[in-house]
Amino acid sequence: MTKNLLREVDDAIRTAAEAAIAGGAHRRYVGEYSARLAEQVASLVGGGHALLCCSASAALEIALRGLGVGQGQRVLMAAYDYPGNAWAVERVGARPVLVDVQRDGWNLDTGSLLAAIERCSDAKVLIASHLHGQTQDTDALHAICQKNRLVLIEDCCQAIGARRPSSRLVGSMGDLATLSFGGGKQLTAGRGGAL
Repeated sequence: MTKNLLREVDDAIRTAAEAAIAGGAHRRYVGEYSARLAEQVASLVGGGHALLCCSASAALEIALRGLGVGQGQRVLMAAYDYPGNAWAVERVGARPVLVDVQRDGWNLDTGSLLAAIERCSDAKVLIASHLHGQTQDTDALHAICQKNRLVLIEDCCQAIGARRPSSRLVGSMGDLATLSFGGGKQLTAGRGGAL
């Protein structure tokens, strides 16, 4: 970025922050800014509705609770994933079932996923995280989930606005998607998230 562009971005952020402070919006959880953010976030994953949360981990926990996932139930997820996802599963009383990733990346290995589904016939949720610049093969995962009556939750925290090779937006193939606005994310507010 050029110095002029950086200055423009800084000035725009400063102006927006000053307007929020002047109007008292920085003290409210719900208002004009949050409603507009929720609309914009929903459009980043292909539409629908977005619920703003304090973090993506909280968003995942809310999703699991809303789906009725609870004590002793098993939730499928990649063996290589953000630890907060496993913690969210454990907070609802469920047990994470770790599925191998592909040998050359971070994406779920579909053969291992199918074997895990066969072993865990009571599982009702698959969490698929898009990590380190690699997007999950959500077309294949969606088909597997449909066939096996699993809810697909896409963790889009590291891939907000990304597109699959099929041109589908990341987050648009799952039944639900979680997003993070943490300090190191593409769309950051320093903290926060969405479902």
